[in-house]
Amino acid sequence: MGVVGQPKGTPFEAFTFKNLEQCFRNAWTDNADILSLLYTGTPALKTDFTRTGKRSNMGAIKDGQNSIVRYYINNFTDGFNNDCLDLSQGQITAK
Repeated sequence: MGVVGQPKGTPFEAFTFKNLEQCFRNAWTDNADILSLLYTGTPALKTDFTRTGKRSNMGAIKDGQNSIVRYYINNFTDGFNNDCLDLSQGQITAK
């Protein structure tokens, strides 16, 4: 396609245009947050790394908080949400 040339094997290839790269990273991370909220009830983990290419202490703390919330949701409140998703996808039928 010729947008960034051949891959160099680094985890994050730099885009030719930095603004395009930042828009792509933001859109990718926002999408991850939305999907994660749907399936787990919390934003996605490690989004600080996806947005900036660097891991931060505050990002690690937020991931810890989200993990604790996910544990609670998964073990105590998630049954109804899973039933709703299964019903909407036709995996179970209403009686």
